Amino acid sequence: MSAVAVTALLAAAAPGGASAAPGVPDPPAVLFSENFENNPQQTVTPLTSYQGAPPTDETYKTDPQWAPDPSSCNGLITAYVDPYFCVSGTANANVRLMARKLGTFAGDTTPDDNHVVSAYTDQGHDPGANNIELETVKPVTLPGSGNRFLVFSADVADVTCGPLRPSPYTTLFAFFLLTGSSEIPLASAPTDVCSAGKDLGNNVIGGRITSDGSILFSGSQLGVRLRNGQASGNGNDHAFDNILVSDASPQLDKAFGAPSVTRGDATSLTFTITNTTDLVAKNGWSFTDKLPAALQVATPSGASTTCQSGAVTAQDGGQSIKVTGDLAAGQSSCTATVNVLGVTAGVASNGSGQLTTTGVREPAQPAKITIAEPTSGQSATPACSDGKDNDADGKIDRDDSGCVFNGVYLPRKNSESSIAPLAQCARGELRLTDVYGIRGRTVLRGIAGPGSVGAKVSLYATSSGKRVATAIVGGDLAFRTTAALPPRAIRNTNAARFQARLGRQRSLRLKFARRMTQTVARRLDTARVRISGRVTAPLARPIAKVVVRASSRCPGRTSFRGAVVARGIRVQRNGQWTATITLPPALRGSRVFLRGQTTVRKTTRNPKRFATFTLIQGVSLK
Repeated sequence: MSAVAVTALLAAAAPGGASAAPGVPDPPAVLFSENFENNPQQTVTPLTSYQGAPPTDETYKTDPQWAPDPSSCNGLITAYVDPYFCVSGTANANVRLMARKLGTFAGDTTPDDNHVVSAYTDQGHDPGANNIELETVKPVTLPGSGNRFLVFSADVADVTCGPLRPSPYTTLFAFFLLTGSSEIPLASAPTDVCSAGKDLGNNVIGGRITSDGSILFSGSQLGVRLRNGQASGNGNDHAFDNILVSDASPQLDKAFGAPSVTRGDATSLTFTITNTTDLVAKNGWSFTDKLPAALQVATPSGASTTCQSGAVTAQDGGQSIKVTGDLAAGQSSCTATVNVLGVTAGVASNGSGQLTTTGVREPAQPAKITIAEPTSGQSATPACSDGKDNDADGKIDRDDSGCVFNGVYLPRKNSESSIAPLAQCARGELRLTDVYGIRGRTVLRGIAGPGSVGAKVSLYATSSGKRVATAIVGGDLAFRTTAALPPRAIRNTNAARFQARLGRQRSLRLKFARRMTQTVARRLDTARVRISGRVTAPLARPIAKVVVRASSRCPGRTSFRGAVVARGIRVQRNGQWTATITLPPALRGSRVFLRGQTTVRKTTRNPKRFATFTLIQGVSLK
């Protein structure tokens, strides 16, 4: 522990299951505690002869240097009311005083009865550094299974600190968790109680020491060990009490955005990860949710998260959702959201049975959603996305009925609002709409023409001529997949290109090393869109600002003409940029197409600038 924290006692909670609402922290669940009060005779007891209270009935051992002997008051469980027992009157008085002060600090209503483990290196006794003052003999069996976040605390005091800081005589508390024979340090350095503690009165310095944040623990049993880093017996006079190990794993809860949906329609599935009341950081948790058969990830998935360092992996049309992230210190909760599609009528239950977790508590109750059959008006089964006016109103629009493809209902696949805007323009054309590298993979996004729902698109690396990935065309005629990165030797050259193929159709070959990538445009409402992207190095110096142009007219495969709807968009030093744009009235129709533009340096050593553009992005506004 690097600090002594004067805090309230950790409240106990029942292991497993949440006691608070999602987003509202509940207390950590106590796994092991020892207050040294299981002493019915109320007499001075050697630590090595003491047995803790049920159900653990724990016993303890020490190294010989910290065991009771005629020249010290080490390793004794005592209280203020106990009679004279130490080798000197000064030692006896100070040990009893520390027991009383730690009782008062902990809120004991009768602090004179509070028992502590004493250590008073009287008569010039030097214990040596890093010897064991306390160690549990019997491993503590943990409930349940899997990885969990643990937090630790103990109350400590020192009575011979002296006036200097740091004190040359201070006790140096180093607590460890034990898993088998291995020590897990609870802090980066031992706690100097004289420097970090508070004045508890009568020259007693102390408080509560806690673990440095939380520890992601994978064992099924644990033990506790205390080493003292202070070698000198000139001082080193202290006491400790109230050892506590708790499960502070965040609570995971799931909730659907609606109680019911029509088969073929989508709703949100939100995961809430809620911290415990200690609010220490919980870094490195993760979980994978395998959706029940009646659900699948919608296309597009709309995956997002508010979690620090968070990432959501959810393949469009798939049934697996993986979320990783951190909870920052002081953060009560965060969320991850994915849109899911109802594909089979009935009640879908998504609970703990669908989860594989690391460091989170599983939901006590499953999230449920009812998936209803389409009404008779939706049950017609024309060919999917056939580009026809299926309701005979003279146009292909949102009123055209849905269809069934391979036994799965797809809603209103001829509705312009449900088809990717570029696909509305394509009329059979295959396009790649973005290619970029992220997290060691190449992301490939694109659209296909009408009649392609459910078709398999093959993605080829043109440098090798080999197929590197496949993707299924979704109900909105969009597809997305990933492939290996191009070979390092050609990654930043024009040779690293990718092409989509579907039947006889071929997309343009898109270069991997473009300067503007990861472009995403989304509808906020009928008048506003948000567009973001990344400009890759070398950036211009000073970093050039981004201009966005927009048009309601279908663009060609490479050409684009549009009015400027935003300018002066700042690019961060890492190349990321984003803008929320209010479109002019002339562009607030059923769809809009956008393209960003900026300038970058020719090469790292060549300051000459040239223009670079995003690929064309389309947004449905209805």
